[in-house]
Amino acid sequence: MFFVDEVGCTTSQEGDEARGGEKKKVVRRTVAKESATTNNNHFTILDFTAATDEPVMCAIIISGKTIKPEVKTGLEAFAEKVGDETDPDFILRNTGPGKIYPNGLSCLFKGQEVPCMVCNTESGSITSELLVSFLKQMGDLKLFPREDGIKPFLLLDGHGSRFELPFLQYVNNPEHEWVVCIRVPCGTLYWQVADSLEQNGSYKMSLKTAQKELVKKNKGHASRMHDQNLQDSYYCK
Repeated sequence: MFFVDEVGCTTSQEGDEARGGEKKKVVRRTVAKESATTNNNHFTILDFTAATDEPVMCAIIISGKTIKPEVKTGLEAFAEKVGDETDPDFILRNTGPGKIYPNGLSCLFKGQEVPCMVCNTESGSITSELLVSFLKQMGDLKLFPREDGIKPFLLLDGHGSRFELPFLQYVNNPEHEWVVCIRVPCGTLYWQVADSLEQNGSYKMSLKTAQKELVKKNKGHASRMHDQNLQDSYYCK
């Protein structure tokens, strides 16, 4: 038995408030300010969870007509580069946790590593076709038994993507049939699993904290590069 729910986010920090109880120290008669990104890109995160409370798979949908390869692999600009970019094995040698291309969050389910799926739509929201691709990924990895006619069960909310033909045709195909329970649209608020205010609130606060740390890290890196360039120009005179 599986559950999945979406949470929408944005990369922009405009309008972000201080984390609960957080305060800033500044010089008297001055206003507390900090750097923030205003680049606005909407994205949606889906977490597939088993009824045993185990994470099964993470999926990220980014808004845009196209998606760059480094968005799928992730890009850790501060990681140490291994080898030269002309090396045919450069990508392989620099891919993995802590490296330039760290890849997304992977889940370990039934002893099997399930990689994060990263994709895009113009709105950054779920579609029927994407939902099919997520189920197909789990099916290809054989994450659930189908012996003796056993079918995996998926509990969904009443989002419109659940009622479109691509999804309905896929889950009713005898070759990879699913048992799907779609909750009534008017009662979504009461039926969603893993959609409590406490969980969503904790996730979004953690995301905003991570965004602040990244902006601060970028600013520090840019400052060091500026100082280094000034120093280099001084010694080159």
